[in-house]
Amino acid sequence: MKFYNDLSKFSASFSAKEHSALLGNCEECKMFFHIHPSAEILLVTKGELTVELLGKKPERVPAGTCAMFFPFQSHSYERPEGTEYFRFNFLPSLVKAFFTPNENNVGESSVFPINITAYQPFLEAVRRDDLSLYKVKGFLYSIIGDLADNVSFVKKGVDDNILNKVIAYINEHKSEHLTIASVAAALGYNEKYLSRSIKGAAGFGFSTLLSTLRMESASYLLKNTARTVVDIALECGFGSERSFYRSFKELTGLTPNEYRTSQPKKAVVSDALLHEEE
Repeated sequence: MKFYNDLSKFSASFSAKEHSALLGNCEECKMFFHIHPSAEILLVTKGELTVELLGKKPERVPAGTCAMFFPFQSHSYERPEGTEYFRFNFLPSLVKAFFTPNENNVGESSVFPINITAYQPFLEAVRRDDLSLYKVKGFLYSIIGDLADNVSFVKKGVDDNILNKVIAYINEHKSEHLTIASVAAALGYNEKYLSRSIKGAAGFGFSTLLSTLRMESASYLLKNTARTVVDIALECGFGSERSFYRSFKELTGLTPNEYRTSQPKKAVVSDALLHEEE
């Protein structure tokens, strides 16, 4: 195993071949509704968060509890001043024994209690960058065990399954010119039906979904590779470097180069990339 320092905005990134997980503290006071292919755990150590799944009432996450969002669940959360928490994003393949039989399920609630004292050694190890893949997997399985003991699972809705297919298609073809009509034709859906399904599951329309996924991919490449801005713009489907600059500045307030060189004002946890040597 090897560790590498990587001072990106979000904390530790772990990968072992096809598996990866993002772990650590984040500084946002408000995260608006968003979706991603990873599962997400919020572990509160001080104060409380307010989390909300699209179409459901907000839930409180006080200190000593967790919230978990399944892959592609549209969610938001708010951090009052003084709240401290860890955010853990990880691909389902990292805890395959849970997600394989629950591929079509989600939690009826997002929030569940934990014995936070039992997790203190792991959280301290995160702060020290002293982790192995086995510790990460052990932690995730233990947290999911707490989830399974306290939360009932329900079947995903039809719209959720359609949204998953759309996201997968966009991620595979993001460099191409995509429209709701072209995606509907490729996936075998009626255009109006697909549009309604996306809005019902994500809370926003196709154009916003497409822009969000492209920008997420571009942001990752800017922070984690040395590729040129124009290469990243074209790979992520922006058409031109100029279009990419304009869209990126509108969304983040920074140019792509400013974002690439920016660092968080307050680094709570040093970042690390853990991977298996080949």
